Amino acid sequence: MTTTKKNTTLELTIATGYVAGWGLWEGYRELLQNALDASDQGYDMTVKYLPKKQGGTVQLTTEGTTLDRSTLLLGGTSKHDDANQRGQFGEGYKLAWNALLRAGYTVWAKSGSERWIPSVKHSANFDSELLAVDVAPCKFVNSIVQEIRGVSEQEWAELQPHVLPENAKGHATSWGQILTDKKHAGKLFNRGLFVTNLPGSNFTFGYDLYSVELDRDRKMADPYSLKHNLRSVLREAVANGDIDAMTLQAMFSDDAGEKSIGESYQYYGQDTVTDTLAADFRTTHGDKAIACATTAQTMKAALYGLKGIVVPNAMLHALQASMGSFDVRLANEGNNVSETHGADDLTLAELDNLMWAMDLVSQFETSYDANDTSVVTFATDSLYGTYDNGSVNLARTLLDNRVELLATLSHEASHAYGPDGSVEHRNATETLLARIACR
Repeated sequence: MTTTKKNTTLELTIATGYVAGWGLWEGYRELLQNALDASDQGYDMTVKYLPKKQGGTVQLTTEGTTLDRSTLLLGGTSKHDDANQRGQFGEGYKLAWNALLRAGYTVWAKSGSERWIPSVKHSANFDSELLAVDVAPCKFVNSIVQEIRGVSEQEWAELQPHVLPENAKGHATSWGQILTDKKHAGKLFNRGLFVTNLPGSNFTFGYDLYSVELDRDRKMADPYSLKHNLRSVLREAVANGDIDAMTLQAMFSDDAGEKSIGESYQYYGQDTVTDTLAADFRTTHGDKAIACATTAQTMKAALYGLKGIVVPNAMLHALQASMGSFDVRLANEGNNVSETHGADDLTLAELDNLMWAMDLVSQFETSYDANDTSVVTFATDSLYGTYDNGSVNLARTLLDNRVELLATLSHEASHAYGPDGSVEHRNATETLLARIACR
């Protein structure tokens, strides 16, 4: 460690207006996170508020280690390449001093055998006001002490909610902690230190995330990193049995703050969260239940023998991650043919009705090819027809009723122009039936 045997002044090339938005909390946070990082490495750390010292003093002490003077350099740090540390940029305590001095507080520090007293001074070298540190020798003590002086009792009290207590209520995971106390709902912390209020409202929980990526000011989280960490901490809490399906449903409702977690599953695969929701969905609504976005989808699902349930958008994406998309589920049901019937299997009346319907549709719909039509028995009785890339399947049960047979064949043949619910499909179906009626 570099030490001095006489008083000296070191100029730090940090302009006094740097990090202009920082105040007491940000300055205290930077000093505290350094002490907490050292504590994580096994060093004893204490934080005290001394109301009668220097108009109120916040004192942070770390025992068993010192700071080298080289850490006064901007970018100088003892925590390089350690992603588990709160501080990463090598700027923290220097910028903290700068902000605290600008806000009118006095800062005092002692490391090993040196006393450091930062202040704002005019630099002849730069002809500007900048941060300077008066360094004086003192008796060696293997510790770091930093003090913020001039902090009122009210200001000290206002700092407390920004730091999670060690006994904060929540569900612990390897990714962080889900905070269950209502006073923490919607708040984002990083390793115990407040970062920001999460966007949105009506959050079920707060979150103390260990590895979320933050900007330099520690006031914003990278959106991708935030969603990844939120999914991860939730996934582990569900796997641990701390969060059940009912709670997940509340979190993924349309007005819930956590709905963005559920919505993000449109880009990611199934996990314990989606599997838990899917299992509960089947238990509640049955194996033939399918999550739907609209009432129109429930009506379409019914044609395939499925029970459509309209769910919130976040729930929809989460359920589909485990159960498959709406179109895939319908395709699976549509392909669920238990038997295909040839001409020899049909009665003369059934065959006559089939030829009559195919002839009519062929006359007025040029895209339809009767050779691509099959008569089948579907696994579900409520399904009458399907269309797949020009091929039409018709339920044998239709062949006894010419009206239903023609209507179904016209509907399926018109899928050449669009899917169910589309304007193109509806117009094609109506046009075809009108041409047949006016023949």
